[in-house]
Amino acid sequence: AKRFECEDLGERFLREIDNGTLDEFESWIKRHGQQPTDMRTMLNGRPTHSTSSPSVLGLNQRDVNRFSFVRAINALANPSSRRAQEEAAFEIEVSEAYAKRTGKDSQGIFVPDEILQKRTQLAGTPETGGHTIATDHLASSYIDLLRNNAVMMRICKTMTGLRGDIEIPKQTGGASSYWVGEHEKVPETGVTFGQISMTPKSIGAYVDLSRKLMNQSSQDVENIVRSDLAKAQALGIDSAALYGTGTNKMPLGLFNQAGINAVAFKAENPTYEEVVQLETEINADNALAQRMRYILNTRMKGYFKTAQKFKGTNGSTVWEPGDTLNGYGTEVTNQLNLGDLLFGNFDDFLIALWGGLHMMVDPYSLSREAGLRVVTIQDVDFAIRRAESFCIGKKASAEG
Repeated sequence: AKRFECEDLGERFLREIDNGTLDEFESWIKRHGQQPTDMRTMLNGRPTHSTSSPSVLGLNQRDVNRFSFVRAINALANPSSRRAQEEAAFEIEVSEAYAKRTGKDSQGIFVPDEILQKRTQLAGTPETGGHTIATDHLASSYIDLLRNNAVMMRICKTMTGLRGDIEIPKQTGGASSYWVGEHEKVPETGVTFGQISMTPKSIGAYVDLSRKLMNQSSQDVENIVRSDLAKAQALGIDSAALYGTGTNKMPLGLFNQAGINAVAFKAENPTYEEVVQLETEINADNALAQRMRYILNTRMKGYFKTAQKFKGTNGSTVWEPGDTLNGYGTEVTNQLNLGDLLFGNFDDFLIALWGGLHMMVDPYSLSREAGLRVVTIQDVDFAIRRAESFCIGKKASAEG
């Protein structure tokens, strides 16, 4: 409204229309006698809500829910179809606005961060699309593909909407104190700083869909497609955040970061004393924080539910009521290797995401089966603010 010099109408619209969309505002001000030259320009030029997230377009929840992966995929798969392009006009408009905001070119459609973050998703993916066609079956009653539980993007510090490479200052040394005699000078000391650098690395995923599914299925297919694409990317990012090697175009994950505390277990499953030792190592570095937690594999959890904290006492098990371990919260996922145990303050592990999800459609790879391959690309990198905030436990190697 300010951009088109109609602030008074903008204020009235906000008072009278609850959670109104940009399209509704366009119609509203037209009814009140003003004709903005290009409402798409208003969308493209809308200021960001946060300086740390320049990709934000200011979409409200109704706009987020309105964005359809299925319409976008159909438009990409049928570029010469006027109907497909008209049906996906909103998705194309959002993608173009996002591309203009970030300065990126697209061979497909961009899905902004706020679409992925705000949209409610159904978990899982169907074995085959035929089981979700609404005319024959209940669309929500599909057989879910069993997947690992992704935890890192949920519990770590995530930065979105980034553009170029980023550098974060880090204090690497502090001042020291000295005893001095009368008239002696205190030695010069100072605080030293370093930098954490993060650069985008690309991770891709794809899902195969039938054209018949895309044309015949109900709205539930939207949730299935969205969820499957998101899960494929999330699990890939999650695994790399844990075990990324930093080579072959992969970011460096937490287990391979330098300076991490470590505890060697005598066996694959640790004793209660060894579990506590992970906490002790971090505490010895003055890095213990309130929001610490353990991450472990499901098999280790099963062992802890029967193992006694102190052998021969028939007392409490290592796994505590309330799903805690040593008094701390837990995350259980098969993304973690057997025998590995991780403890730390995950606010000190950074996950950087550049831009939104870049989605493209390959109509040729499955042309003989009349199918579509949907490919997604996400740029991501990881960094650790304080290695002292983490401790890794695993069985000692045979060499020692």
